[in-house]
Amino acid sequence: MDTKDLRAAALTHLEALIAFDTTSRDSNLKLIGYVEAFLGGQGVPSRRVANAEGTKANLYATVGPAPAPAYAPAPAPAPAPLTVRRQPPPMPARHRYY
Repeated sequence: MDTKDLRAAALTHLEALIAFDTTSRDSNLKLIGYVEAFLGGQGVPSRRVANAEGTKANLYATVGPAPAPAYAPAPAPAPAPLTVRRQPPPMPARHRYY
């Protein structure tokens, strides 16, 4: 694909993407379906995660070679730093309010 064809394809794809109504109060499933189909057509696996109502979703995809499995132990929680506060001197009895 030469530069001119690549540019035309990119513009067509962008026009399709910006045509979707992505108002946050509305469903985004049409956009998610479009991107999911596009990625699948390119051989990119993806995973759709819907909200509790099933009206919106996130799409997770990894482009490129799959990383080798790696395991990392869960770190122990770091101790909280100690904060030392200097106590003010006691208030004289005549200034105390009860």
